[in-house]
Amino acid sequence: MQQITRILKLAKVYQLYQWLVGAHKYTRLFARQYIRYQEEQKILDIGCGPADILKYLPSDVAYCGIDLSEDYIRDARKQYPNMRFVCANVADDDFVLMDELFDTVFCVGVQHHLNDKEMEAVLRFAWSRLKPGGRWLSLEPVRSPQQGRIERWFMDNDRGKYIRSAEAYKVINERVFENAKYTVLAKTMNIPFTIIIAEALKP
Repeated sequence: MQQITRILKLAKVYQLYQWLVGAHKYTRLFARQYIRYQEEQKILDIGCGPADILKYLPSDVAYCGIDLSEDYIRDARKQYPNMRFVCANVADDDFVLMDELFDTVFCVGVQHHLNDKEMEAVLRFAWSRLKPGGRWLSLEPVRSPQQGRIERWFMDNDRGKYIRSAEAYKVINERVFENAKYTVLAKTMNIPFTIIIAEALKP
């Protein structure tokens, strides 16, 4: 598994793996049904990876992607030269993204790579970058007692070592905001894998 983890750090290998397991299906669903981009909205994507979400957003979207992987950011810049990308870790105490505010801030498949302290730091950063009335969105794999053996195997062997229950995600979210809505969806990929989508509006 360590060798697989290493090669998935390469953007092209990661994208191929994501396609094979069907992650593009929930990415498309997330973009169309939850981001719901409107003209002139500013979007911040935390943990953007190779920015595959842009396949499902308008070509003129006002988008900024952040990721700590130099390889992912390099690949994203090649694919989308007109978009803005930052290579950084937003959980670092000294990271500041200017004074910009965004209409929508989201992360897809990021929090299950973070321990509780790191996840809270990312949430606080995201919340601080939202305009009043702006929306925070997240999509993560989620554990539940009803999951079968195959799904548990995939989650146990995921690169992210912090796949949580729905309640555990909520507990950390509520350290930062309290008005979130949650949707749990099964059968969104080519493999058994349940996801949870969180949405919160900033007053």
